[in-house]
Amino acid sequence: MFNQPGTYPEDNVETEAFTIANLSGESHTYSWQNGVPDAYPKPENATIQITNLKSELNPYIIYEPGSSINKFVWNHWPVARIPNDGRIATAPDRPSHSSLSSGVPATKVFDDGSVQAVCLYGLTDKAITGLLPLSKSWNYPAEVQLSGNVFAFEGYNKYEKSYQFKRNSTGRALSFVLKGSDASPVLNPAIKIANWGNGIPKLMVNGQEVVQGKDFRFGHEHSAAGTDLIVWFRNSSTQSVQIMIEEK
Repeated sequence: MFNQPGTYPEDNVETEAFTIANLSGESHTYSWQNGVPDAYPKPENATIQITNLKSELNPYIIYEPGSSINKFVWNHWPVARIPNDGRIATAPDRPSHSSLSSGVPATKVFDDGSVQAVCLYGLTDKAITGLLPLSKSWNYPAEVQLSGNVFAFEGYNKYEKSYQFKRNSTGRALSFVLKGSDASPVLNPAIKIANWGNGIPKLMVNGQEVVQGKDFRFGHEHSAAGTDLIVWFRNSSTQSVQIMIEEK
């Protein structure tokens, strides 16, 4: 976090500063009341963290399973005109920067030596257990059951947090089921449909039309390869959700 001129980290962060949780719903909050914690051992297999700022919204990070969250207490980037070592802020008269943790995300290593890692960042006003549905839906997306062969399902893209489809031939309607469950809930899904074109979509969820607005948004992404459609709608379910998207 960044500290404004004239403030210390304790002006911006709660004493109960850092909370982590695992996908089983176990959580632990670490306090700075008696100094810096030695480590963050509880709970085991933690993949969700929240920094408890003195603000309405708190930043969170969700990691993939197999990641770790470690202590990394740091103070650096002092913007000061006084002699300093480039790290330690000796006075609060200028902006400064602090951190409480260092995540080590799970990685994939490819044959060419490149490494891939992905985390989900955001802001929330919820307690950390309120992020469990989001973490589960992102790490274990609901299975897709596709109807027909006009469209092909091309998987779930964690970088875009979206289900990916592609239009193979002429046809107006994409129909599929997201098979939600407690382990793989459906939560505000995003859907990307390659080769859709410029058509305006109509969205049906469980047989009911969803009117464009705060609960249903869409846009078109243009490229040399064609025009794709991106749809987002608000929905939270641990049951199967029937979805149909067709041109108006």
